[in-house]
Amino acid sequence: MVVPRSADAAVLEPSCAAVFRSDAAELLGSDDTRLLGERTRTLAELLTESGWTPRPLLDELGEQPPPAGVPRRAVAQVLCEVASGNGPQ
Repeated sequence: MVVPRSADAAVLEPSCAAVFRSDAAELLGSDDTRLLGERTRTLAELLTESGWTPRPLLDELGEQPPPAGVPRRAVAQVLCEVASGNGPQ
């Protein structure tokens, strides 16, 4: 494997980052694998490092958040490990 010295590897989940940061380097032991581990960032880390901040959605919609104790709805994605049956249930 050849890893460009200027490239970051972006992954969505911390568990995926752990594979490149730790597991792969320990198993393969090559300089390229260690470099890949050093250059791996989660999407959250890349966004934080770039200074990105989310826009306040409620302000854009002209709405106020509901009072404390009022039920709210949320959209969530099930982790891959859970959806596949390999993770915590």
